[in-house]
Amino acid sequence: SDDATLIHGARVGAIHTLFFNRDPLNSPENILQETVPLPSAAEKKNRQLATECWLNTIPVLSKAQFPDYKDLMAYPLLGAPKNTETESLSVVHARIGFIVASKALLLREGKRNISITLAFTESNSNIEQTNTVKQWINQIATVLKSSSTSGPDSDLSEEEKQDIFFKVFRNLFVIHVSGEAGWLPVEEYVPAYSEVDKRLNDNTLRIAFALPVEAPAVVPYSSAVHGEGYETQLPVVRFTLNPKGYLYPYSVLNKLELDWVAIDVSVSGHRTLTLHNHLGQLSSLASFNPLGPLPEVGSYFVVGCAEAAIKQLTHFSVEITWGGLPAGIGGFESYYYGYDGPSNHTDFKFGMSVLMESKWLPEVNVPAMEDLLFETKDTHHASNTLNEHKLISCDPLMPYWSPSDYQQALTAFSYTPSSKSGFFKFTLIAPVDAFGHKKYPQTLARVLTSNAKQRFGKMLKKEPNAPYTPVVTSILANYKATARVKIGNEESDNLPIHQEKIIHLHPMGWEDSMMNLSGQPVYLLPQYVYSGNLLIGLEGFEEGGLLTLYFHLRENSLSTDNLSVEQLNWYFLSSNQWLPLATKEIVSDSTQGFMTSGIVTLNVPSDINLKNTIMPDSLFWLRVSADQDMQKFCSLYSIYAQALKVSRHLNNTETYKPIVFNPLPSGSIKQVKQSIPGLDYVWQVQPSMGGKSAENKIDVRIRMSERLRHKHRALLPIDYEQLILANFPQIYKVKCFANLAPERNSRRNRIYPCIRPGHVTIVLLPYPIKQAHYGTQLWLSGHLVNAVKDFITRYTSPFVTVHFVNPVYETIQVRCTVKLKNGSARGMCLGKLNEAISAYISPWHDTVGYTAHFGWRINMHDVQSYIQQQDFVDRVTNFSVLRITPDGDALFDLFDSVVQTHKIKEFCEITPKYPWSISEPMREHFIEVDDSFVTIEPEITGIGELEIGSTFIVLNRDGETK
Repeated sequence: SDDATLIHGARVGAIHTLFFNRDPLNSPENILQETVPLPSAAEKKNRQLATECWLNTIPVLSKAQFPDYKDLMAYPLLGAPKNTETESLSVVHARIGFIVASKALLLREGKRNISITLAFTESNSNIEQTNTVKQWINQIATVLKSSSTSGPDSDLSEEEKQDIFFKVFRNLFVIHVSGEAGWLPVEEYVPAYSEVDKRLNDNTLRIAFALPVEAPAVVPYSSAVHGEGYETQLPVVRFTLNPKGYLYPYSVLNKLELDWVAIDVSVSGHRTLTLHNHLGQLSSLASFNPLGPLPEVGSYFVVGCAEAAIKQLTHFSVEITWGGLPAGIGGFESYYYGYDGPSNHTDFKFGMSVLMESKWLPEVNVPAMEDLLFETKDTHHASNTLNEHKLISCDPLMPYWSPSDYQQALTAFSYTPSSKSGFFKFTLIAPVDAFGHKKYPQTLARVLTSNAKQRFGKMLKKEPNAPYTPVVTSILANYKATARVKIGNEESDNLPIHQEKIIHLHPMGWEDSMMNLSGQPVYLLPQYVYSGNLLIGLEGFEEGGLLTLYFHLRENSLSTDNLSVEQLNWYFLSSNQWLPLATKEIVSDSTQGFMTSGIVTLNVPSDINLKNTIMPDSLFWLRVSADQDMQKFCSLYSIYAQALKVSRHLNNTETYKPIVFNPLPSGSIKQVKQSIPGLDYVWQVQPSMGGKSAENKIDVRIRMSERLRHKHRALLPIDYEQLILANFPQIYKVKCFANLAPERNSRRNRIYPCIRPGHVTIVLLPYPIKQAHYGTQLWLSGHLVNAVKDFITRYTSPFVTVHFVNPVYETIQVRCTVKLKNGSARGMCLGKLNEAISAYISPWHDTVGYTAHFGWRINMHDVQSYIQQQDFVDRVTNFSVLRITPDGDALFDLFDSVVQTHKIKEFCEITPKYPWSISEPMREHFIEVDDSFVTIEPEITGIGELEIGSTFIVLNRDGETK
C-alpha cells in the first residue's frame, strides 16, 4: 500500500443520482429565469427553470456480482447525461410534492367537495425577485405572449391571464387521497387564484376537487396500507408534481413560502349517523320513531356524526323524510278534526341544542333556536299539503360547537351520559298536548258517547283519527367544516400523529414541515438548490471519522479548457439537515475533481446519524452537488469504501532483468501476502494502470530517430503527434491540424473550424475497448487531455496557441433496395447485409472497407459495389446515403445524398463536415427487399421513412435542424 489506511466496517450500501434537467428546447421553461443563491457562490445565479427531475439508481456491485470489466455499465455521475454519448440512464421521474394531513379530510361517504387553500408570505429579502403566485402568473403570461406577439404586461387582459393560468395549473399536480385500499386518485381538480376568484388574496392558490357518492371512503393514513411511514394518523391528501404537465412547476413552487393552509370540506348525503332519543339508541337501517311511540313535550331526538364530530363545523343540517304523514289537502288541520287542537302544522315546534363540555347549549330556549317540525309543499297556497321532506339547519348552534377528541370519536363514538360533545339534540316544545296521544282516549270516548245518544245517522259525529306518531323513513346529514394549519404553530394539546400538518415529499423520503427546529422559512416544496446531486448511502458507519471512497469512473470526462470550473460541494446528512463538509474535512482527492478514477478521503464529523426521514434511515448519507458543467465529469461505474492504492516496487534483482509490462486484469489481486486479523477479503476493482515495458532494440532505434528529427521541439504537425504518442502510450491516435482553431458559437454551443495562423488544433483518440462497428464513440478523459496539454506546451513556440478538441462522430446510414438471390433466407440475409455495411464503413475494422479515422471520404459507388458483391445479393437499386452530424446542444445536421445528386449529377462522395470528425455507421441501415427487376431511382427521404431517435430531424424557426 502506498499510504497507511484505516480499515473499518463501513461500506457503500446505495448510490443514487438526483438531477434537475433544464432542457433549452422545452417551452415555456426555456424562456423563464429564476434567481437562486448557491451556497458555494458569492453572488446569486440566474438560470433557466427546471424542466424535469430524474432519479437514477446506480447498482452497488459486490465481489460476487462483479461482471466482466468490458461489460460494466457507466452512469452519469451527477445524473446529467452527456450530450456526446449514450449512457446507461434508466431514470424515473423523481417524486416531489407535499401532503396535507387534517381531520377535516375524514370523508367516508356522500358527495364530498374539498378545497385546499395555500397562502404564502411575501418575502422582503429580495424585492426584485418573483415570489408571489400572481407575479409568477403575470410573468409566465407575459413571456408566452411576447414569444408570439410583442406587448408589455399592461397589454394582458384578465381573460388572457386566466387562460394562461388554467393552461399551466390545471395539470400541475397529480393528486391522491388516502383510501381504504390504498391511494385513491383524484381525476381532476379546479385551480384558482386572485384573478379567477376575487375573494382570494394575491398570494394564495386554491385547489378544489370533488369525490362523487360512489367514490371510496377517505380514511386515516396507515403506513401498512399507504407505505412510507409518515408520522400521522390523520387522513391526508397528497400532491405530487406532474412531469407531463404544460410546465414543470418545481422552480416556481419551491420559492413560495408557506404562511398557512386552509382545508374546507363540504359533505352532503352522509348516512352513517348515531341516533338516540329519550328511550335509547335508534337505528337508521329501518323506519323509527324519533320522539318515541308516545311523544310529548320534552321528548327529544339526538343526532351525531362521528366524522363531523372531530371537525370545526361551519354548517350542519339534517335531512329527514317523514313517513305516514296525513295525506291530502288540509294537512294536520283536517287530520286532527275533533281534537281541541292542534289546528295547523305550524303548531309543532322543536328546540335545538348542541352538546358542549357535557352541557346542552343554549341552556334556555332561544327563539332563534326554534323551528317547525313539519312544512307544507306549497307555501304560496293555503292547501296545507304536508311535505314529507324536512331540512333542519343547525347553523344557529355553530357558535356553541366544539370538536370532539379525535381518537375517541373514531374508536368509540356513542351517546352516553358521559359524552362531552359531538351531538345535536332536537326537543319537542309545542304544542302543549304534543301529538294528542294523551287526549285521544278522552276525545274518542266523548265522540262515541255522543254518537250512542243520537237516534239518526246524520247526527253522528266523525270518529277522531288516531294521533300521528312521527316516523322517520330516511335520515342523512350535510355539513361543512374547515381547518387551518398555521406554519410554525404546533398543536401542543395533541399527539404528533394527531396534529394537522404539512409534510414535504422528497424523492426518497419525507419531512414533517412542522418540525422545523432551525427556524428557517417553510416553502411549499422541499429545497434542492443544485441541479446535479450524487447520493451515497453508507452501512456500518456509526461514529463518522476517516473514510476512503474509491470512485470507479469511466475515463470520459471533458477538458475544462472551454468550461467554467464549478466547485464540487460535499454534504453529510444529520437529523434531516444536509450539513456541508468543510474544506479541511476533505482530506485528499486523487480523482482530480472526478476527472479520473481515484480515492477520495473524507473526515466525516460524528454528527452524521440515522435520524432521518428525507432519505432511507437505514443508511448514513453523503451528498456531492454541482450546478453547471456537469457533463464534464467522468461517468460512474460504482463506488467502493475501504479503498487503498497499491504499487509494485522492483527490488535490485528484478532491476537487471528485462521487464515486460502486462496490466493485471481486474480481480487478479485476491489476498494479502500476510494475514491481517479482521480483514475479510481483498478485491481489485479495475485493471492495473501505469508501468511501461523495457525497450527492445527496435523501440530504442525508433525513439532515437524521432528524437534526432524533432529535437524535442514541436514545429511540424508530425512533431506534435510523435511527441504525444511517445509519452502517452494509452493514446491510440493523434491528429494535429496546423493553422486551424476551433471557434465556439455560444448561442448554439457548437465548435466550428476557423483558419487562424499561429494556432494548432489537436485531436486525441484512445484505444477502442470493444471491437464493434457502431456505438464506439471514443473520447479521452479531460484529466488526460489536460495532462497532454501541459506536456506539449513545454515544447512549442511561445507564439503558438494549442487547442484540444474531442472528435465529432458523424453517423452514416445507407438506404437501398436489394433483390436477394433465389433461396436466400430474407431475415438472416438482411441482418448479415446490415452487419457487412457497418463493417465496411466503420474505421475500427482493420481488414475491410474504410479504415481511415480522420480525413475520411466514403465513395457511394464503392459502397454500392460492395453490397452487390455479397453472395446473397442479386442486384441493388434505390441507393442513397444519409449523414447525421451533431451541431450543438440537441441540434443536428442532416445531409441526404439525393439532394446533392439533384444539384451535381456527378456527385458520388460523402465527406466530413468537420476536419476532426470520424465516420460511424448507424446501428440499423434502411434496407428494403424487392423481388422485381424494376430500377428504382432514389428519392429524398420523406417523413414516413424517418425514425425518431436516429434520423427524425426537423427545422426550427431559425432554420436549425434538431
